[in-house]
Amino acid sequence: MLPRSEFRIFLPREVPDAPLTLVEDEYLVEWRSDRIGHPGSYGCLGGRLATGSPAPVHAARDGSPFLTSLAGSADTVLWGLPDEYRAAVDGVPLRLTITRAAHGEASSSLGVFRDLAHVLWLVCSTQNTVTDGQIEAAREGIPFR
Repeated sequence: MLPRSEFRIFLPREVPDAPLTLVEDEYLVEWRSDRIGHPGSYGCLGGRLATGSPAPVHAARDGSPFLTSLAGSADTVLWGLPDEYRAAVDGVPLRLTITRAAHGEASSSLGVFRDLAHVLWLVCSTQNTVTDGQIEAAREGIPFR
């Protein structure tokens, strides 16, 4: 059984305290589990569908804090994607262009970002017409690690 968790989906042009704005066809998904601060309990990934093959990850390694993240004060969340998480997302065979990400210094993991790529693909491919049930099913079908 998966731990209780929370998702936020930011629509195009809806910007949390990000250093860059989302363009029209981009979405940002953020997830945290109840195991706040535990490795594998937080991730944030944004992008859009790729027009061709999967594009390399372009999430800027900005390093500025994401002050309103779901992780809250349990962890320091920074905008950007460290190389080890970048490799996990690059390895997902989905047609996505990843343009932004945020990671917890203590609460992120390879599995979280690999799995978030699948959820982001679902959101982008349906243009956020996904229901809570579909997100729940994706979460159950792609267990966060």
